[in-house]
Amino acid sequence: MTDVYKGTAYCVKCKEKQNLEGTISVSDSGRRTAKGVCPVCGTKISTFLPKA
Repeated sequence: MTDVYKGTAYCVKCKEKQNLEGTISVSDSGRRTAKGVCPVCGTKISTFLPKA
């Protein structure tokens, strides 16, 4: 089962925060990240998450 993240993330192309609904993954260095697609322009966006 994949964890789902609902929150905001900064879109570099739109230059503003957008609502993000994406999946949570753990990077090789151990940081948790949420990755998804910008609902306005369709660019991939991601954000780092705090420790659980």
